Amino acid sequence: MSPLYGRVLRAQKCRGEHCEPILRGTMEFREAEKILIDKIKPTETEIINVGDSFDRVLSEDLIATNDVPSFNRSPLDGYCFISDDTKGASLENPLYFDIIEEVPCGKVASKSLNKGQTIKILTGAKMPDGADCVIKYEDVEVENGKLKLKIELKHNENVILIGEDVKKGTVLAKKGSLIDMGVVGIASSLGIKELKVFKKIKIGFISTGSELLELGEKSVDGKIYNSNRYIFDANSGSHARLRPSASRQSAEPVRPELERLPCLAT
Repeated sequence: MSPLYGRVLRAQKCRGEHCEPILRGTMEFREAEKILIDKIKPTETEIINVGDSFDRVLSEDLIATNDVPSFNRSPLDGYCFISDDTKGASLENPLYFDIIEEVPCGKVASKSLNKGQTIKILTGAKMPDGADCVIKYEDVEVENGKLKLKIELKHNENVILIGEDVKKGTVLAKKGSLIDMGVVGIASSLGIKELKVFKKIKIGFISTGSELLELGEKSVDGKIYNSNRYIFDANSGSHARLRPSASRQSAEPVRPELERLPCLAT
């Protein structure tokens, strides 16, 4: 249960020395939460490198700018064929094909595939023109420089098709989504270098109280250590600027900076 539940909630709006109460009294946590959320406005936006975007919030939908993959490719090491050319192949009646080329990943075949031919292809490589199926390297034999095929293959068998992972125009993450590793990965796979995000909100924390001791100070009867400061610090990361324990007088030097902050917690 939230620590706000059933407690007296006080909030003030201040201009210089003048402060007026916004809320005073007791309310349920959900009611207080709604009031606060209704007052929240989105921050400004900025464009950052995708590599720096983890744990930030998208300020616009992330839409696929192209298909992934952008070409038909092989999911395994093997040999590609024209599927119609493999009809009738069996253990009793194997078919033989000329191996005309080898295509490693990242390269494109220099030749088109014709009847009676096969091309050796490695995992991730683009399918050569004319080829529409692949068989695993382990499922074939090579005899006298020719490939021996003992099974028929179907159209698009063992082929990753254009857009099979992501279709162009697909909304991959909606505005307001927290950017996680998945979003970073899919954006990178699309070649997206930058993302538009909301700017981080700056929050000020002030721990006050004459009873507070800082860590490392000698224990004094009647005083306690300032644990809240470090709880906030550990939980806020780079989102907050923390100030040491302060009285009203000792806070005066930082008042100009605090007044520029959109949010201040004490």
